[in-house]
Amino acid sequence: MKDMDERPPLFRSFWMTGFDGADHMSGAASLDATDASQYRRRVDADYRAVRDAGIACVRESIDWRRVSRGERFDFSTVTVRAECARRAGLQIAWTLCNGGAPDGIDMRSGAFVDRFAIFARAAARMTGQSNGVGAPVYMPVNEIAFQSWALAETGLFHEQRSELHNRGRELLRQLVRAALAACDAILEVVPQARFVHVEPIVSTRLSGSDARIGGDSQFEVWDMLSGRLEPELGGHPRYLDVIGVHHHHSIPSWRGAAPGGAIAADRSRFMLHQLLSDIHARYGRPIVVCETNHESAVRAAWLRELGDEIGEALVQGIPVQGACLCRAVARPTWEDPRYWRGRRLWDVLLQPADDAPRASDSAYGRALRDVQARIGPLLADRHREGAP
Repeated sequence: MKDMDERPPLFRSFWMTGFDGADHMSGAASLDATDASQYRRRVDADYRAVRDAGIACVRESIDWRRVSRGERFDFSTVTVRAECARRAGLQIAWTLCNGGAPDGIDMRSGAFVDRFAIFARAAARMTGQSNGVGAPVYMPVNEIAFQSWALAETGLFHEQRSELHNRGRELLRQLVRAALAACDAILEVVPQARFVHVEPIVSTRLSGSDARIGGDSQFEVWDMLSGRLEPELGGHPRYLDVIGVHHHHSIPSWRGAAPGGAIAADRSRFMLHQLLSDIHARYGRPIVVCETNHESAVRAAWLRELGDEIGEALVQGIPVQGACLCRAVARPTWEDPRYWRGRRLWDVLLQPADDAPRASDSAYGRALRDVQARIGPLLADRHREGAP
């Protein structure tokens, strides 16, 4: 595949942060006037904090499960976020499926694909003009490989559906079909829309007992979307607009690591710029690092390392178009939704209270400023050279 034609940058800022990721939580009835006012204040405060940190783009999830009202949709919370983003001068990249389907929809059936396309079309009508600048960006189905495993083998998102048990492979194909149908539906109402397809990546440069982790299997979903693999699903190169990679500090157990845990990533064998080079060589598409994080006191060092890796990728000419720090606001744990880790921007840039001033000199805040300064000149050089 050849590189995409030159287009304006996907995002208003190279560095982004994500608010999505809680689609597994059930409930969320329509907002009444009081709830809407409180919700608006919280979103406004969060978005202002993001903007103050020098970030102009956020990832958000529309959450098909929550907005569905039978065959209709309640986009009230989506409208609030779009309005708050406009006031803050932020762009939103919208994720449409991050935790399965609404109750009553059999994900194994053709009706699932059709219903998701209807939802995607409605969501695009609601959000297609909300960014104000540039083309709207959508992530139709987040992490298809992970979702298919989680829904078929675990109860991570919500109570496991018995009809999906041990049907991960079947479900993966269905989610690919749904993503393709969503792209077509969105383009019907927003012809200029752009698409980012996000999947986790792990090192293929491992040895010994760890050599089984990664490999060509991690390219499987992108191969399906582009029609390289199982073309009967409807894939085509035109659907593979932008590659989104999920790169955390450990190798997830569902990718082949030890059961019940994850393998810590040794930097000497887990070089992000090499992984990005492999992906670009395979597909020739722009790349976005859509999720990356570490926990606790080492997160600042992790962010600096990430900046070094992305900087090296840019120096090598790899068209990295953005990186998303995950997550801006903590969510309930997947294992126990009663437990929250606190509601603070990256858990370090804000004080615990919602309206408290932003911490002026946190280690993570300094690291963020440093990587912004590191990457900025490289992006300027790329634009001067006319790279896509």
